[in-house]
Amino acid sequence: MTLFSGVMRVGIEDELQKKLVQIQTEWVGTQPRAVQYVLSWMQYKTYFVGAYVDKVPHFESSSSSRVEGTHSALKQRLQVSTGDMMTVVERVLQFLADQYQEIDTAISQ
Repeated sequence: MTLFSGVMRVGIEDELQKKLVQIQTEWVGTQPRAVQYVLSWMQYKTYFVGAYVDKVPHFESSSSSRVEGTHSALKQRLQVSTGDMMTVVERVLQFLADQYQEIDTAISQ
């Protein structure tokens, strides 16, 4: 996964493309679904790739108490760190659906 971590840390957009090509080259034979997954997230690259995130002044602070709270709640929902990717995705989707329902209920009251 260090290759994927490298994708998030790139500081230049051109470097991002090189990392993505490297992922495709190295993983396509052994982990084709992982390649598809990584590429599917590139539509959101402005939210997590350093080359885009670092353009916004955040004074070296990249978390907030809301982020930390959500991370904690999500970790509680996932329960274990050894689940397969499909289990994780299902639990995250359920977590989001439950959060939406809570917010919707609170608004309607």
